[in-house]
Order: sequence, then C-alpha cells, then structure tokens
Amino acid sequence: MKPEWKMRLFGLLARRLGQAGGGKSAKARIFGHNVDLPDADGEHQYGYRVLIFSEEEQIVSDAFTEVPFVGGLYAVRKIAAQSSKTVQEGWNRLLSEWLPKSTFEIGTHQYIEEFIAYNGKVSRMNLYLPVQKKFRNEPIEVVDLTTAQAFFCREYGTEAQQAAERRLIDWYDRKSNGNRLDHAGKYYMSYYYGAKDSEEYWWENGILAADAEANALSELE
Repeated sequence: MKPEWKMRLFGLLARRLGQAGGGKSAKARIFGHNVDLPDADGEHQYGYRVLIFSEEEQIVSDAFTEVPFVGGLYAVRKIAAQSSKTVQEGWNRLLSEWLPKSTFEIGTHQYIEEFIAYNGKVSRMNLYLPVQKKFRNEPIEVVDLTTAQAFFCREYGTEAQQAAERRLIDWYDRKSNGNRLDHAGKYYMSYYYGAKDSEEYWWENGILAADAEANALSELE
C-alpha cells in the first residue's frame, strides 16, 4: 500500500480514537503491515492492517477488534514519511545493505511499520524488519567472474515473478525444439527488494553468456 493511502488511514484512525474518548489518539502507538486478501477475478489482492497499541488502558469501541500481536526481535530504520520512494528505499537499505553485513537473518514473524505524528500529521515512520540470530556458518569465498552479456526477461507489478519466469520458459521451449540448451550460458534471477504490491516491484530471469554463446540467446532483452 502506498504511503499516501497509509496517511489517510492514520487520519481516519486518529478521528475514531478521538471519538473513543480519553485522549487516546495522543497516547496510542499506531503500527501497520501488509496482508493477503482473497483473489478477485483471478488476480491476487493485497490489503493493509493497522494495529493500535495503548499502554494505559484498553480501547473500547465497536470500530476496533482486539487481536494478539506476537512480537519478536526487530532491526529498526527511522525515516521521514515523505513519499513512496523514501519508504521503499528505507526497506531496501535494511534488506540489501544492513542485513547482509549483520549477524542476523530474516525472522519468521511479521514485518511492521510505525507511524509517528506531529500536530496530527504523520511526519516520520519506523520500519521494523523481523530478524533472528544466524545459527549456521555460511562459507564466503571471493571469486573472479569473467565478463559476460546478460540476456533477460523482466516484468513489473504484483505478478512480476510469474510473468518473467513464463517468458523465459516460453523462450526456452521455442529455441530448444526438444533439445537441451546446456551450452547457452548460466541461468540467474534477480528482483527488487520491497513490497510486492508496489508498482515499482520487478522480477528478472535471465542467462549470462560469453560472446560465443550470444547468438543462441536471441529474442531475450
């Protein structure tokens, strides 16, 4: 869900908390996370669940449902709530820059975002990445790879992975004509770290090939 929509949700919640009385909108902490919804017309749907945590007292209102939150260990990045790009870059830095250099790996608990308001408007966000300590040794080696050309299929949006994989499979079926193409380079995949419901999300499947193998990879990008 885009940050602009999340800000609207925050405003709606603030009003409902105010209607609940007791100044709860000023005392409560507001979090949120993506949720999967039932498919509609064959397309996957996404939603956003908002969680309200109040340390002082229970919120009693028909507008809210009480649910347990498991919690867990998190790495937190603090960002300014400016745009979709800012939020996405915040998540990317946690996943692609901080996490690989840390002694942690992705946990199994929930990703969450916290909204911090000033004068009734969201001004900052805290991004909570679920983590757990690494309990296995992963050998790391330094290798020298020769220069190669990349031929790939890239798609965008919520169905990017399936669409990119299908394009590569269709290409392979056409080119192979029943024969294996083991000589045609090395297969790879890459994708954009972040929420799959983002319009900027992409998935790429491709083949790395030396110059001599390039002719066999026509029709790919």
